[in-house]
Amino acid sequence: MVLNEQKLMDWFAEKGNAAIAFSGGVDSTFLLAVAHKALGNKVKAYTCQSAFVPEWELDEARAFCKAEGIEMEVIPIDVLADPVIVNNPINRCYLCKKTVFGTILRRATEDGFAVVCDGANMDDLGDFRPGAKAAKELGVKSPLQELEYDKAAIRKASAAMGLPTAQKPAYACLATRIPTDHLITKQALEQVDKAERILHAMGYPAVRVRYHDDLARIELSKDSLKTFIQKEDLQEVAEKIKQLGFRYVSLDMTGYKTGNMNIGKERLQ
Repeated sequence: MVLNEQKLMDWFAEKGNAAIAFSGGVDSTFLLAVAHKALGNKVKAYTCQSAFVPEWELDEARAFCKAEGIEMEVIPIDVLADPVIVNNPINRCYLCKKTVFGTILRRATEDGFAVVCDGANMDDLGDFRPGAKAAKELGVKSPLQELEYDKAAIRKASAAMGLPTAQKPAYACLATRIPTDHLITKQALEQVDKAERILHAMGYPAVRVRYHDDLARIELSKDSLKTFIQKEDLQEVAEKIKQLGFRYVSLDMTGYKTGNMNIGKERLQ
């Protein structure tokens, strides 16, 4: 699908102003850039800061808004203070997004914005996305879905606009690294975050480190998996990750695929 940027600009122009739930990822960055082009200073980015969000990703979001002259507000949220979320039930994402979007909606309403938008696109409809249910219930708009834009088109348009996120790998909150019904702790989140940053620094941006108590399970893209095995000193990598508090380090031979931890959950939406 070829994305028609003008359709999206017209969508925003009709709203008059807009608040964007901004993560700094491919979709919300493109959405924010087009909204800013259409509305100028009548658009504002809202980003929630929590233990589930890697600090480097928040830094990238801040840097983008600063470079583009877009107003941004970072809202701290203590997700680990909610015992239900910490217990990591199967609807944890729904509960967390309800808190995140609810907080952004209240702040945006206070600031006089008529609509709050997220970056959900057509591809998100095919995965387990309980957070989308929370957004819909709260009245958050998803213009990329409304106009039937998919990820490939968004990447293509982002490249044409010169956005730094055009080829950015998909990321997800750190809580997705921890199995359902397994207690989420600050220590576990910090361990997987630091382990992934080690692998990022080695040149593997599309990676997940799954937390299984004292075992870290590395997932790499299938293209990177072969290179990793042939090129890297696996013992050295394992030792670096063990220093973070893991006892064992494994490499998932099936490779990384977005939504790996969601297998079997789709029927529960």
